[in-house]
Amino acid sequence: MSGFLMAAYHSLFIAAAEAVGTSVSTALCMSTAIVGSCVLGAVVLDDGVRSSTMCGVALMLMVLGTFGSCWCKEVAHYMKSAEERSPILQSLEMESKWSSASGAARVFGVLVSICAGTTGSALLLPAQLGRVELAHFWPAFGLGAFAVTAAVTLASAAMTRSVSHLRLPTEVVAGAILAGLLWMAGCALCLIAARHVGFGFSQSVFSCQMVVTVFWNAQGSASLRGFAQRLVMAGAGLVCAGTILLSAVVHA
Repeated sequence: MSGFLMAAYHSLFIAAAEAVGTSVSTALCMSTAIVGSCVLGAVVLDDGVRSSTMCGVALMLMVLGTFGSCWCKEVAHYMKSAEERSPILQSLEMESKWSSASGAARVFGVLVSICAGTTGSALLLPAQLGRVELAHFWPAFGLGAFAVTAAVTLASAAMTRSVSHLRLPTEVVAGAILAGLLWMAGCALCLIAARHVGFGFSQSVFSCQMVVTVFWNAQGSASLRGFAQRLVMAGAGLVCAGTILLSAVVHA
């Protein structure tokens, strides 16, 4: 079941990114997953929450850090433009795909992003509920993800009546396999952590993955310099502060 949810999560995320762009879909998806994971842990798995107020503050810090990291380029461009004009006159311009999207496409993209985040928050819930052993989790997770992905691929080929898009270079296939193995390893580690510190905390922290991605990209990317890089650092700092606070108020 977790493999099915992972394939659905990635499919929904890709659909949202195609509709409204990467920065908007990523921020909404990850933020929904962070909050949803904590809520599922408290409601479904009875994770203890010492203070709901402080838990809300911790989640808010993690969400703000996620938005800051995902929107670092857009906010940096806004701040640079606001120096030349009044900040009131200068609007926050998102990426071109969001700007060119119609109103219906924006609503669709936002809803699909939220659905993707909700699916991502429940990614390991079946395994945690069933207390699945790690030795059984790995093959079942891989088979579930493979089955759903193969079904989607075959359905796409049947609808388009073409298999040309299935002929991929060897390096692309190798990269995809490596990415799948890394995802399985990350999910397995998250499942181990959930057994010790609780599902809500471990899955919420796991859902901050995009902040880590942007943080590492900022170290070697020429496009993330100056204020954008400082914004990424600030976002990562907020996520770390939220994680520390969440660990103090949420327990298994």
